[in-house]
Amino acid sequence: MPDSQHSTKQKDLSEFGLSDHESRIYWALVENGPCTMSELAQKANVPRTKVYANVRKLQKKGFVEFLPEKKYMCRAVSPEITLKPLLDKKKDELDSMKEQLNRLIDLFSQIKDKDGVERKEFWTIKEKSKGTKALRDELSQAEQEVVMVLNRSCFRLLRELREDLRAAYDRKVKNRIIAPLLADQISKLEGFKDFAEVHVVHKEPEDNLIVIDRKTTIIISSARLSQDPSDYSLIYIKDKGVAENIISFVDFLWVELPDIGSIISLIKSGEDVSRVASSASVYYNTVLYAFGKILVDEFGERKADELIRKAGVYALQLLEEEGLKLVKDDLEESLRLMVDLASVSEKIEINYSSEDPLRTLFYEVTDASSVSYRKSKELKSEFLMTAWGVLSEAIFEKYGYYTSTLQTIYDEQKRLWITRKRVYRKEDHETKPLDYLFQNPTTPATTLGTDNNENPKR
Repeated sequence: MPDSQHSTKQKDLSEFGLSDHESRIYWALVENGPCTMSELAQKANVPRTKVYANVRKLQKKGFVEFLPEKKYMCRAVSPEITLKPLLDKKKDELDSMKEQLNRLIDLFSQIKDKDGVERKEFWTIKEKSKGTKALRDELSQAEQEVVMVLNRSCFRLLRELREDLRAAYDRKVKNRIIAPLLADQISKLEGFKDFAEVHVVHKEPEDNLIVIDRKTTIIISSARLSQDPSDYSLIYIKDKGVAENIISFVDFLWVELPDIGSIISLIKSGEDVSRVASSASVYYNTVLYAFGKILVDEFGERKADELIRKAGVYALQLLEEEGLKLVKDDLEESLRLMVDLASVSEKIEINYSSEDPLRTLFYEVTDASSVSYRKSKELKSEFLMTAWGVLSEAIFEKYGYYTSTLQTIYDEQKRLWITRKRVYRKEDHETKPLDYLFQNPTTPATTLGTDNNENPKR
């Protein structure tokens, strides 16, 4: 098939929500009939390490199914079943969008532009002097609460509004500020503690957001703040529903973010500012690492790993009693749930993937600042001594498997932790392709065949 024709077909399928690799695989199955993973890699021109993961995605979307009698092969579901309903839905959505567009054009034509301000309840102010005046007018009329979610450009904005915020505070208005944690600016935020509650966030928002009395929302583009005043842009929204939705999200974040007073105290004690935002995970990961180190030193690697694994399995049981079930019917689902949970609880980013589908695991963790990551190579254990590291191994234990570390890298400057792990069957210490297990999640581990290409280093 010509490359140009193949590319066109991929582009068409992307309109139905399929990625490049998913499109290639689905087309290959439609054109060639049932295929094994190896055949698909060749016919769809997709790397072999990516085929199985994408087939699983297509299966969940209803585009592909495995053959009942040959579970190592899959086939395409008819386009009449998969694509036609999506096309019909898009047509309905397009008709609805056209109707809404015509209605909005009609409403907009009834409103005259006046003094550089557009719309009645949703305005865009393009002159800095008018935007600042509108913001100060709202602050002067504030009666209950002012909430500000700001990025690194906020310090200049805060200087301009300092007296306005103080005046609001004197009128018994509650001021709340969420600002970025920056080493060279943190002391400036301390000066606002007298008339505002200030919490800090490690990852800053793109724009500055201000909500007044839960009914007025003002958005100032950070890009505009650093450009020529003639390009100034401020969005001014008078809508209680919009403001309430934003505040509900801010309230959720607020309780998770550290207070500026605590941050200043840590900094004065010599704490590295860039690590303060993740101090909670640094704290409990240090305890876990110390626990693991003592066990290894006292009992040796094998016995220590056995004890840690038992503790992890018991922790899974306790978590389930608390309403958090991490062991699902599907091992892959369990592992990804564990990764998602760790990303939220530790405020880290985990890139989880698999080489040679679901037999060799790959983890890449950014913002890995705790001692558990920095000294993982020094600890003679197969465990990463973090909550998610221990629980992940416990999940494998529940399935009758364990992992062996092939390689671990830690870049202290980038705070990047990378590891590759091989998965083994527990009973006989021999490798087993996990893609078979995922296709047969109810099959007991003791009855599965083995592949003796590689032995673990224990």
